[in-house]
Amino acid sequence: MIPKEKVDYAAIDKLVEYLINVQKIDGFYVTGSTGEFLTLSLQEKEKILERVAKATKKELS
Repeated sequence: MIPKEKVDYAAIDKLVEYLINVQKIDGFYVTGSTGEFLTLSLQEKEKILERVAKATKKELS
């Protein structure tokens, strides 16, 4: 269980996989202007970006 106010990085990994393999999206706008991005620290944003980049490296170009 992820404590409240913490980023669920495992859920992000699953979401990226789902969006690529099921929804067949062409790209991501990571920590964009909607959602909870305003509440994230710079370190959290960087970690999210790194995880999405790693997960999509072989899937998207």
